[in-house]
This record gives sequence, C-alpha cells and structure tokens, in this order.
Amino acid sequence: MESLHDQIGRWLRQAEHDLETARKLVDFGAFDHAAFLAQQAAEKSLKALWMSKQKRISPRTHDLVRLAMELAAPPEIIEAARMMAGDYMATRYPDVGDDIPAKTYTAEDADRRVAAAAQVCGWVKDGFS
Repeated sequence: MESLHDQIGRWLRQAEHDLETARKLVDFGAFDHAAFLAQQAAEKSLKALWMSKQKRISPRTHDLVRLAMELAAPPEIIEAARMMAGDYMATRYPDVGDDIPAKTYTAEDADRRVAAAAQVCGWVKDGFS
C-alpha cells in the first residue's frame, strides 16, 4: 500500500498539472474548463496540506472554504477559496446557471480563478517549507 507521504506527493503533482492546464485553457478560450481546473488545483493542494497536517486521508469534500479554514489559512486564502467555491458545480452542469457554462464564464472569470488557485497553491507550497 502506498504511504501517506507518497499520496500527498501525488495530490500535489496533480494540483500543479491542473493549474498549468487551467492556464493553457484560458489561452485556448475554454474559460469554463479553466475555471473548473483552477478549482480542482486549489482543492487538491489544500487536501494535500490537510493530509500532511492531519496524518490521514483527506475528507471527501469539494468545500474549499472548509478545507482552508480547517488549515487555519489566512483571510486572503479563505477569500480566494470562497471565490472558487461554486465552480465545482457551476462549471460542469448546464442547469446550474442562466446558460451553459461555456457561455457564462468569461476570460476575466477564468483569469481571476486561475490567479486565486495560484495563490492557494502557493500558500500550500509554503506550508510544506
């Protein structure tokens, strides 16, 4: 069985990949998908830090604010998490908003979420230092 340390490394590597892919999707114009992967990068990095601190597998949640608060994140990280909190659903389902996600997410929306995810991931990385 894989050690917790190895699992944490896998979560962090996937978070880095998700963030990099989100950046590329902004350039490609797939703003809804960029926002989704930005949310995923933040979630995976927060879960990695949570596992490191709690010494056990992370809870099965997509609640970025909860994870950030349980990690005693500073207010700016909690706010970044809050901004992305609804994107887990809103980026994927056509019946969540007024139109399909491909039409509702803009370049500005995606840029803001990628920046927020980068902020969260950077804070998490500093937490491992």
